[in-house]
Amino acid sequence: MEQSGKDAVLSEAVAIAKLVVSGEVPPNDGCRKIAGIRGAIDIDELAELYHLAHLQDGSHDHLGFSKENCVNEIVEECNVLTKLGT
Repeated sequence: MEQSGKDAVLSEAVAIAKLVVSGEVPPNDGCRKIAGIRGAIDIDELAELYHLAHLQDGSHDHLGFSKENCVNEIVEECNVLTKLGT
């Protein structure tokens, strides 16, 4: 993908992250939205949120990962992501 496409995806992800940090969007929902727009695009800055979206899908509950216990990490990663947009 060309740079402008990656920039557009990052810009959208930063906007969603800001909504998560402000409390306007629940962390789990925001994480899934960011993972969805990332799709198959390999953008390093979104990798951790993509991973967290995967961990909260229920398939790793037996390993101690759930929607509920991913929230703090999601908010932390969204805070990091919002700094890219400033």
